[in-house]
Amino acid sequence: MVVVKRRQGIGEILIEKNLITRASLEEALEEQKKTKEKLGEILIKMGYLDGENMLDALGEQNRVKVKVIDEKDLKLDVLSILPEGYMREKVVLPLRINGKKLMIAMENPKDTFLIDELQMKTNMIIKPVLAMKTNIIEYLERYIHKKDLKTETQTDSVLEELNKFAEEDIEIEDISKDEDIVTSLGSDSAPVVKGVNAIIVKAVKLQASDIHIEPYEKEIRIRYRLDGLLITVKKMPKHIMNAIVSRIKIMCDLDISEKRLPQDGRFRIKMGDRQVDFRVSTLKTIHGEKVVMRILDRGSVQLDLASLGYDEKALETINRIIKDPYGIILVTGPTGSGKSTTLYSILDKLNEEHVNISTAEDPVEYELEGINQVQCRPDIGLTFAATLRSFLRQDPDIIMVGEIRDGETAEISIKAALTGHLVLSTLHTNDSSATIHRLLNMGVEAFLISASVSMIIAQRLVRKICPHCIETDDEANKKLLAMGINKDDYRDVDFKIGAGCSKCNNTGYKGRSVIYEILEVDDEMKNLISETTTSIEIKDLAIKKGMDTLRDSGIKKAVLGVTSLDEVMRVTLS
Repeated sequence: MVVVKRRQGIGEILIEKNLITRASLEEALEEQKKTKEKLGEILIKMGYLDGENMLDALGEQNRVKVKVIDEKDLKLDVLSILPEGYMREKVVLPLRINGKKLMIAMENPKDTFLIDELQMKTNMIIKPVLAMKTNIIEYLERYIHKKDLKTETQTDSVLEELNKFAEEDIEIEDISKDEDIVTSLGSDSAPVVKGVNAIIVKAVKLQASDIHIEPYEKEIRIRYRLDGLLITVKKMPKHIMNAIVSRIKIMCDLDISEKRLPQDGRFRIKMGDRQVDFRVSTLKTIHGEKVVMRILDRGSVQLDLASLGYDEKALETINRIIKDPYGIILVTGPTGSGKSTTLYSILDKLNEEHVNISTAEDPVEYELEGINQVQCRPDIGLTFAATLRSFLRQDPDIIMVGEIRDGETAEISIKAALTGHLVLSTLHTNDSSATIHRLLNMGVEAFLISASVSMIIAQRLVRKICPHCIETDDEANKKLLAMGINKDDYRDVDFKIGAGCSKCNNTGYKGRSVIYEILEVDDEMKNLISETTTSIEIKDLAIKKGMDTLRDSGIKKAVLGVTSLDEVMRVTLS
């Protein structure tokens, strides 16, 4: 006959060891009925027992090893084997690794389900030891604090390195808040502040248009958009990402605790005598929040059509048509093709004391003295269409609409043009002739288009060859052939290309110039549009009347050595 020895209760063990009295046990049992807490925890709270004696008794009861955790047990490499949140939830603490064996302090070393789970998580053989819950929690918090201090030290080190990235000391002045623009770069000496300042200042000095800060699994990548293309300028350890994102959010007055939803903000800095605006967008990705900053540097913008790259023939056409008291002038092209800068340049030329100019923009990219600029807010109902209606009650002479996005905005713009106002706007189309059909697709009647539209400018930006490393393009004939152009027509032309040097970040290009096609809507073109013709017929008539296509304009720039044939192929259709 097998006799099974009854498992001795913890209270009986404690009395047997003369650690508590029976009266103390009964009092604790009465308290347990009320609180449902563990007996040992109640005895410790009541002062009848200390943690170490309780631990010994529990070890004897469960026939397991016991462990009193102390500072020397905190090994960061061992503790990092499990996530912090998981250790908090399960009240476990990894202590030692010996080959494939992992010693873990647990509140209940007999919990076979938890032990199996730990083995699956760590892919190791678990050797549990008994420890008091309070002891585990105390040293778990100490570990987290110790790890945070180490991470902070590493972050500071990396950010100090990043500060050198600016290649000189950074002094960025604060300017006061201006409506919704928050200004707070600050001159704080904290490494994260100096590091973010370095990223920003370097981008401004290189005349970048955008800054991308992107998190990946093990690192973050910083890229600048230089002359229209993204260039990687720095890769850094992943652990500094949160510090950088939080700093940028503080500068924009965004919610630093909101990490799941996209947020948009803006701030302004002052560098010496220059003021630079930044539009900021954050977006949660699978590896963390990505930040994109659009740089709006007023000091680097040339509001002059000739400086943008328009030749004398184009300037004569544009200057003649913008003098008309009414009509619509449209600038078309993809995002980043310089449409807004062209419109601002035209507005700057038209900006005189005797005219009332109003603009509806989303967002306002550059502030122009003497022009009434309105920031549209679709979230509160202040759309382009709603703003346009208000303009018509404001005695306008010239109206600029940031973009015609829908039929309602197109309809109001055309009515404004037909009632004696000069209207300027943009559209996203591939070329000038396709713009007519884009308006037709929005529901605008052909006769209204022909009666209101005065000129359509389609444009792209090509990179200019760096003057410091310009050289002959030995493969020019192959490239002409690829574009379907007879190389014999350019037999005497010495096409150029950039070799790449330190002045242009080894890209071969420095700066950008516009290529364009200008479709003037004269009487003959109006008649053709009224007949609801095709885009091809409109383009053929425009070419017949002397219009250079985007590719023609690009080839002319390549012949002059302004840009390369590679750039012309990159940005134009055949």
